[in-house]
Amino acid sequence: MSFKTIDIIGANGYIGKGFSDFLDSKGIHYRKVTRIQRLLQKEMSFRDWSSTCSENICIYLADPAFLREDDYDLYESAIKRFDKAIECTRNLFVYISSSKVYLDKSKGTYSENDAKSSILLYQKLKNRNEDKLISFLNKKYLILRIPSYVDKEPKPNTLFNKIVNSNKTGNLQLSNDYSFSYEFLFSSDFFKIILQLIKIKKISNEIFNISSSKRVNIMDLLNPNFRYISCPKPYTLLDNRKLLSYVKINFKIPKYSIEDNSIYWV
Repeated sequence: MSFKTIDIIGANGYIGKGFSDFLDSKGIHYRKVTRIQRLLQKEMSFRDWSSTCSENICIYLADPAFLREDDYDLYESAIKRFDKAIECTRNLFVYISSSKVYLDKSKGTYSENDAKSSILLYQKLKNRNEDKLISFLNKKYLILRIPSYVDKEPKPNTLFNKIVNSNKTGNLQLSNDYSFSYEFLFSSDFFKIILQLIKIKKISNEIFNISSSKRVNIMDLLNPNFRYISCPKPYTLLDNRKLLSYVKINFKIPKYSIEDNSIYWV
């Protein structure tokens, strides 16, 4: 699938800013679609963008990153914005969903066809939007379910940010039992995968787990002074076999270096 321009809906968010920088580095033209237009930043407001139908590929990143269980106003506004974006896109619509949509299980793997959960309001939003997109029979789409995303600079107050700051300051910012395994997705890997997928001419109307299918124990990312003896806990992995049948990628995994007390993606 060829493209001249990519529209990034939610370009001022944490992922959107990283994706914009990535496209700049590749010399790929894109439009930054944001809530409020700032002319000096070469942005377009969502209201202006949605006043006409776009012929560009749309990358949708405008969902809230977090929803309180009583935040129904934010939930409803997110739905309204999402539905409008679908209606105004005539090209491929790429929805960035979440691995949190799956019904929890203690071990094994999650494939794209596994049961989903809408217990939490955030899960409900993601599942509702996925189903809405799929319901458009003539719409070309990709749904990308991602684990915890990390850019070069971790997002404040996230798990990865607390790990980095714990090492940097010498003051542990984690509480309770933190000897669990977790999957992180590095920004450059994610963006490379997006470009590979949208360039495939015959691919559309697919759902993918964007995953390395690997987890790292949180204690392995911390300074040894913060580690303690614990029993391994069972965990689930995202199944990436479908993804790897379409793209080639060597996923980077975070690793702690005792030499300089830092974390590197290798």
